[in-house]
Formats: sequence, structure tokens, C-alpha cells
Amino acid sequence: MRISIKDLQKMKKAGLCNLYIVGEGEKLVVDVLNNNLDTPGIKNEIPAQLNNIDDLPIPDYSFYDLNKYDYLSKQKEVFFS
Repeated sequence: MRISIKDLQKMKKAGLCNLYIVGEGEKLVVDVLNNNLDTPGIKNEIPAQLNNIDDLPIPDYSFYDLNKYDYLSKQKEVFFS
């Protein structure tokens, strides 16, 4: 479900949210966490589009125990009866 910017503005005016992010939030969330709320894409300005996904850093999954997630293993056991 998509929400229009006008709907987001109404929600903010009604006090249902303090701010909102428009567009791709990968970099904007970092700006919000750093309290940099003047970045385009936060509140209502249209941000610059991310054109190359390779510009994003590789996610750090080192704090996850990936062995707990069976679907990530390359080998699957198959049982026949």
C-alpha cells in the first residue's frame, strides 16, 4: 500500500508522526539517527534517487548466528522413505 505525500503531511499535522521519510530510506535513516533533519527526503522534500545499489555498503551480519537459519545453508538433507 502506498501513501501519498499529502496523506503523510496530514498525519504529521494531526500529530500521528513527528517526521516521515520520502523515497529510498537507506541513507535517510542514518541522517534521522544523526538528527540531521534538513536532508531532502525527510519530512517532505523529494530526495535524490539512489541510482547504483553498489554505492550502498555491504550489510554487516556478523552479529547474527546464521547457523540458526536453515534456509541459508547451501546443502539440504533429503530423506526418502
